[in-house]
Amino acid sequence: MNKACPLAIFLSFLFIIAQGTPGDTVIVKKKYFTKKLTGAVTLDGIPNEEAWNAVEWGGDFIQWSPNEGKPPSQQTNFKIIYDDKFLYIAYRCHDLAADSIVKRMGRRDEFPGDWIEI
Repeated sequence: MNKACPLAIFLSFLFIIAQGTPGDTVIVKKKYFTKKLTGAVTLDGIPNEEAWNAVEWGGDFIQWSPNEGKPPSQQTNFKIIYDDKFLYIAYRCHDLAADSIVKRMGRRDEFPGDWIEI
Protein backbone atom coordinates (compact mmCIF):
# COMPACT_ATOMS: atom_id res chain seq x y z
CA MET A 1 0.00 0.00 0.00
CA ASN A 2 1.26 3.45 -0.88
CA LYS A 3 2.34 5.61 2.12
CA ALA A 4 0.33 8.53 0.72
CA CYS A 5 -2.97 6.60 0.96
CA PRO A 6 -3.28 6.61 4.81
CA LEU A 7 -2.25 10.27 4.83
CA ALA A 8 -4.91 11.11 2.23
CA ILE A 9 -7.57 9.24 4.24
CA PHE A 10 -6.52 11.06 7.43
CA LEU A 11 -6.58 14.48 5.73
CA SER A 12 -9.99 13.70 4.19
CA PHE A 13 -11.30 12.78 7.64
CA LEU A 14 -10.02 16.08 9.09
CA PHE A 15 -11.60 18.01 6.22
CA ILE A 16 -14.99 16.37 6.84
CA ILE A 17 -14.82 17.16 10.57
CA ALA A 18 -13.81 20.77 9.88
CA GLN A 19 -16.86 21.25 7.66
CA GLY A 20 -19.18 20.59 10.60
CA THR A 21 -22.63 19.14 10.46
CA PRO A 22 -25.86 20.64 9.09
CA GLY A 23 -27.10 21.15 12.68
CA ASP A 24 -24.24 23.48 13.64
CA THR A 25 -25.33 26.71 15.31
CA VAL A 26 -25.14 29.86 13.22
CA ILE A 27 -24.23 32.79 15.44
CA VAL A 28 -25.35 36.16 14.15
CA LYS A 29 -23.01 39.04 14.96
CA LYS A 30 -24.72 41.86 16.81
CA LYS A 31 -23.93 45.55 17.06
CA TYR A 32 -24.29 47.90 19.98
CA PHE A 33 -24.04 51.66 19.58
CA THR A 34 -22.75 53.73 22.47
CA LYS A 35 -22.30 57.44 23.14
CA LYS A 36 -19.76 59.66 24.81
CA LEU A 37 -20.48 60.41 28.45
CA THR A 38 -22.09 63.76 29.19
CA GLY A 39 -22.14 64.54 32.88
CA ALA A 40 -20.75 62.32 35.60
CA VAL A 41 -21.30 58.81 36.89
CA THR A 42 -20.64 57.44 40.35
CA LEU A 43 -18.93 54.06 40.43
CA ASP A 44 -21.25 52.52 43.00
CA GLY A 45 -22.78 49.66 41.01
CA ILE A 46 -26.09 51.49 40.49
CA PRO A 47 -26.44 53.02 37.00
CA ASN A 48 -29.05 55.61 37.99
CA GLU A 49 -27.33 58.79 36.77
CA GLU A 50 -28.87 60.72 33.88
CA ALA A 51 -25.79 59.95 31.74
CA TRP A 52 -26.86 56.29 31.45
CA ASN A 53 -30.14 57.32 29.78
CA ALA A 54 -28.21 58.37 26.65
CA VAL A 55 -27.88 54.71 25.56
CA GLU A 56 -30.24 51.74 25.30
CA TRP A 57 -29.94 48.51 27.25
CA GLY A 58 -28.32 45.80 25.12
CA GLY A 59 -28.84 42.11 25.60
CA ASP A 60 -30.54 39.29 23.72
CA PHE A 61 -27.59 37.02 24.46
CA ILE A 62 -27.23 33.37 23.54
CA GLN A 63 -25.44 30.70 25.54
CA TRP A 64 -21.91 29.63 24.83
CA SER A 65 -21.83 26.97 27.53
CA PRO A 66 -23.41 24.58 28.35
CA ASN A 67 -26.02 24.86 25.55
CA GLU A 68 -24.32 26.69 22.70
CA GLY A 69 -26.65 28.84 20.63
CA LYS A 70 -29.65 28.47 22.96
CA PRO A 71 -31.37 31.31 24.83
CA PRO A 72 -30.17 31.71 28.43
CA SER A 73 -32.37 30.64 31.32
CA GLN A 74 -31.87 34.10 32.90
CA GLN A 75 -31.48 37.37 30.99
CA THR A 76 -28.53 39.77 31.23
CA ASN A 77 -28.58 43.35 29.92
CA PHE A 78 -25.82 45.94 29.61
CA LYS A 79 -25.09 49.57 28.79
CA ILE A 80 -21.78 51.05 27.65
CA ILE A 81 -20.73 54.70 27.72
CA TYR A 82 -17.28 56.29 27.54
CA ASP A 83 -15.34 59.49 28.07
CA ASP A 84 -11.86 60.60 27.01
CA LYS A 85 -10.22 58.36 29.58
CA PHE A 86 -12.48 55.43 30.54
CA LEU A 87 -15.05 52.93 29.30
CA TYR A 88 -18.04 52.48 31.66
CA ILE A 89 -20.10 49.29 31.58
CA ALA A 90 -23.28 48.60 33.54
CA TYR A 91 -24.89 45.16 33.83
CA ARG A 92 -28.31 43.98 34.92
CA CYS A 93 -28.20 40.28 35.65
CA HIS A 94 -31.78 39.09 36.15
CA ASP A 95 -32.54 36.03 38.27
CA LEU A 96 -35.99 34.63 39.01
CA ALA A 97 -34.69 33.31 42.34
CA ALA A 98 -32.37 36.14 43.38
CA ASP A 99 -32.58 35.12 47.04
CA SER A 100 -30.82 31.85 46.17
CA ILE A 101 -27.68 33.48 44.72
CA VAL A 102 -24.66 32.24 46.64
CA LYS A 103 -21.55 34.39 47.09
CA ARG A 104 -18.40 32.32 46.74
CA MET A 105 -14.82 33.33 47.28
CA GLY A 106 -12.29 31.86 44.89
CA ARG A 107 -8.58 31.92 44.43
CA ARG A 108 -6.98 33.98 41.68
CA ASP A 109 -8.04 32.80 38.19
CA GLU A 110 -10.73 30.58 39.69
CA PHE A 111 -14.36 31.26 38.77
CA PRO A 112 -16.74 29.39 41.07
CA GLY A 113 -20.39 30.01 40.21
CA ASP A 114 -21.87 32.34 37.61
CA TRP A 115 -19.82 35.02 35.90
CA ILE A 116 -19.82 37.46 33.01
CA GLU A 117 -16.92 38.35 30.78
CA ILE A 118 -16.00 41.25 28.53
